[in-house]
Amino acid sequence: MKDKHLDQWKEIIEQTEDLVSEWKDDKEGSPYFNQICKSWENFIEKQKDEYDYHLRRVGSSDKEHKLR
Repeated sequence: MKDKHLDQWKEIIEQTEDLVSEWKDDKEGSPYFNQICKSWENFIEKQKDEYDYHLRRVGSSDKEHKLR
């Protein structure tokens, strides 16, 4: 996977995380608030795990690409 694709993947994960965080702040009290947020948080964590796994697999030690 090229650096450009890694950067795009990282950006998508970070943007999704930011959006969910903002949504949580705005939607507190929504009937499905906890369930929806937990689903998105699980999705984000899974994407982070997949991303980190891919970085390890390709042997990338570039701090620029690290998420955590």
